[in-house]
Amino acid sequence: FLDHVASTLMGPSILADSFRIVGRLAFPIFCYFLVQGFLHTSSRRRYALRLFVLALVSQIPYMFCTLSIGLNVVFELLAGLLMLNFVTRLVIRPVDFMGLLASLLLASLADYGMMGLVVILTMYLVYCSVIDSGHAGQLFIVKSRLFSVLLVIFLFLISLEFCGAAVLALPLIDRCSDEPGLKLSRFVTYGFYPLHLVFLWFLQVALPLV
Repeated sequence: FLDHVASTLMGPSILADSFRIVGRLAFPIFCYFLVQGFLHTSSRRRYALRLFVLALVSQIPYMFCTLSIGLNVVFELLAGLLMLNFVTRLVIRPVDFMGLLASLLLASLADYGMMGLVVILTMYLVYCSVIDSGHAGQLFIVKSRLFSVLLVIFLFLISLEFCGAAVLALPLIDRCSDEPGLKLSRFVTYGFYPLHLVFLWFLQVALPLV
């Protein structure tokens, strides 16, 4: 929210730059929870459908609010989910290749591009050791310090313009536990992204009239 406030409502200033630096923490956290969702959801197909609907609902507010013709970040997360589904398959079906192609296409048009997919995959390799791949069995991943180093490098690169601040999200992610957290409705957790864009879009229109 602070990132979008700075980019849509504020001119160049130290405060705006500070907001945008804080905003760099959001994407790595989104990626982490995407990985967790991939691991723990009862239906990856329904999870992908929810992300797809959220991405579609958010696209028009995103375009008007940010004056961008690219795809919003939810499409990037959906692309990451499709990619994880592909790489954790022990038996690859034709439909899985279609999912991979869709993943690459969506990522190429979204905010973080292919580097976003690289971050999601690397984060998966860092934080997950065993993947339940449904009927295909399980895929075991050997954790390595190399992937942790690569994750830091990739996060630094995607936020290089803002002092590599995305790396600062990692200590917050490391503090996450398996204990249940605050329970929020899906309307709140899924609705915040498009609603905050609509709110900022309204302010962009209304403020010049004040």
